[in-house]
Amino acid sequence: MKKAQKAKMRDKNSSRISTSGLRGLRDRNRNRADKRKGLRIKQLIQVICASGKDEIERREIKSLIKASELLKCNDLLMITWDYEDELKIRNKLIKCLPLWKWLLT
Repeated sequence: MKKAQKAKMRDKNSSRISTSGLRGLRDRNRNRADKRKGLRIKQLIQVICASGKDEIERREIKSLIKASELLKCNDLLMITWDYEDELKIRNKLIKCLPLWKWLLT
């Protein structure tokens, strides 16, 4: 891809939003969530090392929800070490999936 095609979109709440490939999104508080599929964002992915719900930190959930609101994406996935569940927070459904299961899909 040419440099012109790899244009970065800026938002007042974000320091970096890349529009191609698997890139990271960081807001001004340095919270991070990942995105996929170029210009049309299909899914937001947060990767954490957690084996249970009690090990998921609030900042991980907060950054995923914030990215969801900024990028208008409702397909939220949290890849964990060994925890599987669906969390409903602020009318958003976050699917938690163990790494081994995600790798097999």
